[in-house]
Amino acid sequence: MSDFTWTVEVDGLSHTVAIDNDWQTGKAAIRVDGRAAAKPLSAGEDERQFAIGSTMYIVRRMPDDTFTLDLAPPDFEAPSAPAQRRTMPGKTAVRSSESRGFPLKTVIGIVLVLLFVVAKLRTGKQGLQYMQIDWKPYKAADGSFSAAFPAEPEMNSEEKNIRGDIWSFNTLSSSYKGHFYAVQYFDAHTVVVDDNAYSLMERFLDGWEGAIGGKMSTSDRTFINRNQAIRFVATIPPKEEYKMTVPATQEGYIIRRRNRLFLVWTLRAQADEITTDVKKFYEQFALPPPPE
Repeated sequence: MSDFTWTVEVDGLSHTVAIDNDWQTGKAAIRVDGRAAAKPLSAGEDERQFAIGSTMYIVRRMPDDTFTLDLAPPDFEAPSAPAQRRTMPGKTAVRSSESRGFPLKTVIGIVLVLLFVVAKLRTGKQGLQYMQIDWKPYKAADGSFSAAFPAEPEMNSEEKNIRGDIWSFNTLSSSYKGHFYAVQYFDAHTVVVDDNAYSLMERFLDGWEGAIGGKMSTSDRTFINRNQAIRFVATIPPKEEYKMTVPATQEGYIIRRRNRLFLVWTLRAQADEITTDVKKFYEQFALPPPPE
């Protein structure tokens, strides 16, 4: 009898996943319906991904030598087929670099081109101007969220082929005096539940920051209107390719509601200590609580 077993249903069929762990060597075999499903875990390995039909799963070795089975988060850093981008009527298309990793890297690149040419500390009158922004309310057509921007946001949509499935990434963005504000969202084509949501969001952030060369400063699990979320702060180094000559601070939230993930974030020069508008931007983002 196997040490750990689970029953899962994939593509309308029931399958048994089993882990046979050699307690002396630490080697753990992974079997699906009695057959090897992946390379065994060695004593020094903690996780392994494998496919059951059309679905990817992940086995993890826990510190107490037990094992867990979960749906594998999408590989946000894996290369895939070129993206197809759709730009809403009346808006300018974003230049694409989708062949070089995660598609939202394209958005980051445009942000840096637009915002950072020189670095300076914003004080005095400049700070007062941030307090006097005439915020423009925005409500999603499907009622899934509401927000406010300093000006009418630019709306972009990109499509990305991830493991043969087309994912749509949507971006609303605006800027004001060197500060950038964005709401991005997409529907995950995998089952997202309470138990795997934080793991998926953390993997997403790691892939996202890695694609743009950012370094995560803080990452804290939290809730937004009872929806699971992560509050993060990251530093992006100067990038000559984007004409960015100063380090930038990127901060915000990644939020999960059902199978949809939201990224609500801002970008500014690291030396810029004015955050009155940043806090106001977050305060004005709202989405319904998760269904009971």
